[in-house]
Amino acid sequence: VQGGTLADRVTGGPLPVRDALRIARDIADGLQAAHDSGIIHRDLKPANVALTPAGKPKILDFGLAKEFTSSSDATTLVGATGAGVVLGTAPYMSPEQTRGLPLDKRSDIWSFGCVLYEMLTGSHPFTGLSASDIVVAILERDADLDALPATTPARVRWLLRRCLEKDPTNRLHDIADARIELDEALRNPEATSGGLPAIATPAIRHSVTRERAAWLTAALALTALVVAMMYGRGRALDPPPGAVYRSAILLPEELRLLALEPAARFALSPDGRRLALIASSATGVPTLWIRPLDSLVAQPIAGTEGASYPFWSPDSKSVAFLARPADQPLVGMQAKLARVDLAGGQPVNLADVTFSATGAWSRDNVILFTKSGTSPLFRVSATAGGVAVPVGKLDTESGDVQHSYPAFLPDGRHYLYTAVGSRAGANNPRAVYVASLDGTEPPRQILDAGSNARYANGHLVFLREGTLLAQRLDMTSLTLQGEAVPIADRVQVTSTGSSGGPGAFSISDTGLLVYQTGLQVRSQLAWMDRSGRPMGLVGQPADYAEVALSPDGSRAIVSAMDPQLGTRDLWIIDVARGSRERFTSEPSDDYAPVWSPRGDRIAFTSVRQGSTDIYERSASGSGPERGHNAARSALGKFAASWSPDGGSLLYIAGGRALARSDLHVMRMDADGPPTPYRESPFIETQARFSPDGRSVAYVASDSGNLEAAAKFSSYPLTRPRCFRHLYRRREHRLGSATRSHCLKFACARLAVWMPTRTMSPSMAASS
Repeated sequence: VQGGTLADRVTGGPLPVRDALRIARDIADGLQAAHDSGIIHRDLKPANVALTPAGKPKILDFGLAKEFTSSSDATTLVGATGAGVVLGTAPYMSPEQTRGLPLDKRSDIWSFGCVLYEMLTGSHPFTGLSASDIVVAILERDADLDALPATTPARVRWLLRRCLEKDPTNRLHDIADARIELDEALRNPEATSGGLPAIATPAIRHSVTRERAAWLTAALALTALVVAMMYGRGRALDPPPGAVYRSAILLPEELRLLALEPAARFALSPDGRRLALIASSATGVPTLWIRPLDSLVAQPIAGTEGASYPFWSPDSKSVAFLARPADQPLVGMQAKLARVDLAGGQPVNLADVTFSATGAWSRDNVILFTKSGTSPLFRVSATAGGVAVPVGKLDTESGDVQHSYPAFLPDGRHYLYTAVGSRAGANNPRAVYVASLDGTEPPRQILDAGSNARYANGHLVFLREGTLLAQRLDMTSLTLQGEAVPIADRVQVTSTGSSGGPGAFSISDTGLLVYQTGLQVRSQLAWMDRSGRPMGLVGQPADYAEVALSPDGSRAIVSAMDPQLGTRDLWIIDVARGSRERFTSEPSDDYAPVWSPRGDRIAFTSVRQGSTDIYERSASGSGPERGHNAARSALGKFAASWSPDGGSLLYIAGGRALARSDLHVMRMDADGPPTPYRESPFIETQARFSPDGRSVAYVASDSGNLEAAAKFSSYPLTRPRCFRHLYRRREHRLGSATRSHCLKFACARLAVWMPTRTMSPSMAASS
C-alpha cells in the first residue's frame, strides 16, 4: 500500500478531528470483517495501519492474529510463542492482554480506542518510561479524556470511555457499534451528550500519589530478564547463545507490593523457579508470598505477617526474612531475623535485629545480616540461631556508617558487602568490598560507587545510579576484569536524597534476573475541605512529591520529577491560574521546600557535591542561593518548618541508613552551628512549628509506632520541657497550620486534629 502508515501521520501531531473520525470508522470496518470471520488481530496500532494515497486505511500485519471460534485457541496467547511471553505492543495492549489472560474481540476494541485517542491527541493514552511503566498505567490509570480537542463530539467521548473500560464485561462488545457511533458523529458533529448513556465520572479523577514510605500499585509489573552471558550449560532455563528475553511479571489484582525499601520487596530463588514477595492483600498487612514463575498464583506463608527483606537458602527450600509485629512495619523498631521452611511449619526466630536490611545465606548455613543502623555485619546459624557475633568492623576513618547487603561468593568462604557512608547524609553506598568469613584476609575494596552487588556465573552484578551493570569477576584473584556492561536502566532505587542507593533487583544462580523499574507516577494537586470533600483541582498532573502553600495561600511550591533528566526540581504554582514556573534547575534532586513567614524566601533541601544540605533563595527566583552547609556532619539536613519570626529553621537530621533521625534548629538570620532540639535513638521527623511559635509537633517512633506527638517549649526555642501525645495512630506525615491551632495528618486518609482550646506549655504540662 502506497502512502505510508498511520504512525507516520500521527508523528506530526494530532489529526484534524474529522480526519481522525473518518479513519477510525474505516478501521472499524476492517476489524469488523476480521471479527466476523472469527479472527482477532491482537496487535492493532498505528504502525499496522497503512494509508493509501487517498487516505484510506488498510489494516496490516495479522502475524499475531488468532482465531477465537474454538475455546482451545482462546487460551494460547502465552503458550503459543514461548512460556511466559506476553505478545503485543505495550501502549496498545488491553489489560487482559498484559496479564496473559484469554482474549476475545474486546481486546481489539481496547486497542482501537487507543488508536483513536492517539489520532485525536497526538499521544498515547497510557504512557511510561519503560514497558513495565506502561503496563502499570494500563492496569491502574484512566485515560485523560480532558486532553481531547474541545471540538470532539460528545458521542466520540462516550465511545472512547466504552472502548477503554478496563473490565471487558463493561467494554463495548462489538466493533460494529463503534462504526455506527462514528458514522453518526461524522453526520452530526455538533451533537451534545443528550440521549447518550450516562457514565459516572468522579469529580476528581483517581490519581496515584507518591507516598515515600510504602504503597505501590496493585498490579505492579516486575521485569524478568534472562541474560545469556550469565548462563551455565545444562540449566533448566538455558537459552540459545546470545539471546536475551524479557517478560513482565504481574501480581494478581488483589496484591500490592508493600515494603519501605525497593530492595525489601522481593527475592528470586537460587534455582530461578520461585519469587518471594512482600505483599499485602485486603488486610493491608505485609506478608511473605511465594509465586512460582510457572504459575499465575501466589500463596501467602502462614505466620509471616509483618515480614520484609526476604532472602533464600541455597537449596531454594527456605526463606529468611526480617520479622516484626504486623502493626509496626517501620524502621527503628525491635525485630527478629526469622526463617521459614516452605515445606511447612511456623517461622523460627534466629536473632534480634534493630535495623531493616537484607541478608545472605551460605551453603554451610551461616547467615550474614546487618544488626543495627550503625553496625558491621553479624553472623548467626541458619539452623540453630542464637547470639549473633560481629564479622569485621566499621572503617570509621573512611566514613563507614554500616555494612549491609551481603552476598556469598561460590566458594562459601568469601562474601561481598556494601559499605554505607554518610557523605550524602542518607543511605549512601560508598563502595563494595570482598572479605573472608574466617577473617584471615582483610576486607578489600572491589568496586567503587556501587551497591548491593551479587555474583552470577562469573560476573558481578551491581547497581550504580539506577543502572544495573555486570562485570566479569576473576574468582582466583577476586578482581574485576574488563568493562562493566549495562543490563537494565531506571531500576527502582531507595529515594532518600542520597547520591545512590540500593535497588529492587534479584538474580538467580541460573542467570534469571528480576528487577523493578522506577515508576513515572502522575498525580494531581487538589483542594479539599477539612471533611475531605473535594473543592477543585490546581495545575496540571505531574509526578509531584512535597507541596507547600505560601503564607497568603496564593502560591504553592512543589517538588516534581523531570522525566527527561530523572531528577526532582522545585516549581512554583500560581494557585488561581494553575500556571507554574521553575524555581530550581540544578542537575540534582531538590525537595522539602519551606516558605518563610512573609512568603518572600524559600528554604529547601538539595543533594550537591555528595552532601544533602539546606539552601535558601528569594521566592521570586532572583538573586543567588545561600547554602546552609557550614556544619557538615554524618547527618543529611531536610528542611521542615520556618519559625513565625523568620529567625530559625527547624530541620530533620538523619536518614534510614542510621535507622534514626533527630530534630535540629539553625539560625536563618545569623551564622553559627545548629542547635539540637530532639536527639534520641529513635526517629523524629515531620516537625512543624505552631502558628504562635511556642510549640512544635512532630512524628516520633519512641512509643513503638510512628505517631503524632507534640513537644512544647518556650520561645526562643530551647530543649523541650514537656511532652504530650496528640494522636495515637501510626501516621507518616504532618501538614501545617498558618492561622489556627490545627494539625493535618496525611496517611491513608486525611485527618485533622483540632484542640478545643488554645494550647500552651502550662496546659500541656498539667494534662
